[in-house]
This record gives sequence, structure tokens and C-alpha cells, in this order.
Amino acid sequence: MKFKVVEKFRDKHDHVTEYEQGVILDVQDEARAADLVSRGLVKEFKGNKKAEIILEPVAEPDADGAGTVAETDNNTETPCQN
Repeated sequence: MKFKVVEKFRDKHDHVTEYEQGVILDVQDEARAADLVSRGLVKEFKGNKKAEIILEPVAEPDADGAGTVAETDNNTETPCQN
């Protein structure tokens, strides 16, 4: 789903990447999308503009080295302080 950033925030996985207000994101993890919307960081975007950034589910390595998508993560995206 595509979303428009309404409040600048920092990525929960790398804690460095900042998503600026007005950027169009394609969020492919439903739980992450719901969290961003519920916290007022993004809103659904229905326009024709192509997403500038794709946020894919993050795979975490298993004991056997294969990746599985994390279902929960205690880290959350945080609004940036200007």
C-alpha cells in the first residue's frame, strides 16, 4: 500500500534513515503500515504518483541461517525532532 509521510520520522530498523514529510512510501508489511497510520506518521495515498521508497518486511536469520520475517519488534519508528 502507498502512504504519504505527514510527520517526519526515523526508520525503526536502522535508526538512521529519515522519511521526510510529503514522501510517498510503499509499505509492504501490513503490521508496520497499521502502526505508522495509528501513530499519525503517515496517511494512505491513493494518487497515481509512484512510491519514492519501498519499505519491505525485514527478514531476521533463523538458527539454520534462513531468514524469517519478524512478526514483532520492540523498536518503533520515531518522529524526528527538528
